[in-house]
Amino acid sequence: MPKRIKQRLMLVGGVMFIAFLVAFNPIRIGHPEEYRIELTMRFELEEPASKLAPKGQTLDQSVEDALMKAKLEMTDAELIGEHVLVIKGDAKTKGEALRMRERILKLMGEQFPKAHLIESGEREVGIKPLLKLGAINIVTPKPRLNLGLDLQGGARIVLQCKRAEFQYKLAQPIGKEAEKRIPIRHKLIVALRENGLEEFELFIDESVGQFITVRTQAKNKNELNRQARLIEAIFRQQLGTVEEAAKPKLYPFSSDVVNTVIEIIRRRVDRYGVAEAQIYRHGEDKIVVELPGLRHAAEAIKLIGKTAILELKLVPTKYRVSEEGGRTVFRDEQGKIIPPMQVYLESKPVITGKDLKPPCRVTYDEMNRPAVAFTLQKASAKKFAYETGRNIGRHLAIWFDRECVSAPVIRDRISTHGIITGRFTFEEARNLKVLLDAGSLPVPVSVVWNRTISPTLGRDVIHKSTIAGVLGLIAIVVFMVVYYRLPGTFACIALTLYGLLMLAAFSAPIPGWRPTLTLPGVIGFLLSLGMAVDANIIIFERLKEELRSARTLHTAIEVAFNRAWTAILDANVTTLIACIFLYNFGTGPIKGFALTLGTGVVASMFSAIVATKAMLEGVTYTSLAQRRNWFLTLADNPRVRGILKVGETSG
Repeated sequence: MPKRIKQRLMLVGGVMFIAFLVAFNPIRIGHPEEYRIELTMRFELEEPASKLAPKGQTLDQSVEDALMKAKLEMTDAELIGEHVLVIKGDAKTKGEALRMRERILKLMGEQFPKAHLIESGEREVGIKPLLKLGAINIVTPKPRLNLGLDLQGGARIVLQCKRAEFQYKLAQPIGKEAEKRIPIRHKLIVALRENGLEEFELFIDESVGQFITVRTQAKNKNELNRQARLIEAIFRQQLGTVEEAAKPKLYPFSSDVVNTVIEIIRRRVDRYGVAEAQIYRHGEDKIVVELPGLRHAAEAIKLIGKTAILELKLVPTKYRVSEEGGRTVFRDEQGKIIPPMQVYLESKPVITGKDLKPPCRVTYDEMNRPAVAFTLQKASAKKFAYETGRNIGRHLAIWFDRECVSAPVIRDRISTHGIITGRFTFEEARNLKVLLDAGSLPVPVSVVWNRTISPTLGRDVIHKSTIAGVLGLIAIVVFMVVYYRLPGTFACIALTLYGLLMLAAFSAPIPGWRPTLTLPGVIGFLLSLGMAVDANIIIFERLKEELRSARTLHTAIEVAFNRAWTAILDANVTTLIACIFLYNFGTGPIKGFALTLGTGVVASMFSAIVATKAMLEGVTYTSLAQRRNWFLTLADNPRVRGILKVGETSG
């Protein structure tokens, strides 16, 4: 056997081996973490933990003692604030984790009958090796595919970047009661729509119902002024006397602004821990966010829909500040409640979120409540130290998206480090940290559409697609082996290489390369599965003709591949061009289809041209080369040809 053919066979074998390793990751080097199931259960307590705790003990200590008595050694308890208790445990199997969960529920039901389970989750950690050879661990082969939203469920949210903002102040407050604000808000929205205003959102402040904010899609100053006149006229008609609380604002808008919003949302999602999120632009000013695995769209909206503008402002000395009913209340010298928006507009800014140096961190305040600690950039720290040093005794209000989080008193000069306090839960503090680390959006966004997709659809799709793929593969293998005989068998081996290459392409841990398999992608894979053997069929048909013309086997194989190459190249290049256009100009699902189909075309060309040819050339130097009829098709069998001739004669 010539050296070049040996090298080609070694190349094919090496590619198959590497593709298998990349696709299934069966070998792990080093000393990995031992396999276990981490169970996390979060309970909400009806009464404060300090009231429920036994004398001389904290609540989490007493719960840990109860867990030990119940022989739940691999568990611990952690108290978050005064009303949230987190119990964590480790189990060796999923069955053991399920039994542990039931025992913890029973224990908590006995100890705290009014406690509510608000979250429960399991997470696999570490690996379970099948074979261990020193630092080499052989594990169960498992594809590392990233499944999209339509296959594993999750949340799909469509956002729109707002371009303009209008703020108005009513002479007579509506009131803070929802039953008063909601009907008026609905009436204003209907009136604005009937008068031609489109794609807008309207808010009425919840404190006293005196400030109204409208955000629209005005594209220039002329449109901004026209909308301002329309909105003010409608408000005067419906509500009486109104005045501008702030001048109409036109946000800077461009393609770069939308790309910046996408990048900030991506950072928020990554820091929050949602894997394989799909975030892409739709139209001129809309953004689609797909979050696989996230079951609650409301949770995602809280995370990604906030503008996340943090501002620390000095409260004017004419206002008194107090904490009432869990919120910050501002009053004037006569004791009258002042709307927070009015205080916000009159307050002097000191620093903003842009002055922070990420990352922030979740900590606890002096009342043992979750808070967020931050560090200032060097230049901003000097400014903050100067302002706090000369305003000791005044209130410094912390505003987040124009809502007052808290307004603590400045007790000392603050320079580099600070803390954001408020009545946060642990989750709220963590989300605030995520938002501050990712940065604020350059323009506000509104939720146009959102939906939570059930994972049941994904399991059903995967099951049916798997059955379709297996049946299609069996049909292809049977046809190729029965009709094309030995070359067909080699084509099936090459088809295995094609499958490995596809799995490896979608599983490769390459930085910046995170393809996600979606339902259109599965369709593209099944389509390319049929295309994977069409090149072989063209080659084998040419091989049949060359063998019929009495050429030697080696020459027939060489000529068949050479003459079939141009047709194969033309067909696959045109398909690749179509995939490139679909990927560049399409959106999410279309991109998934184009990526899978394009990858399949490249993989099929390698498997058909390189792998099949290497195996056919290699076999010509073995004893199988003497069985020339094995390389002909079923139609060349004398018996079959006889049957066909009889059929032609009778016809």
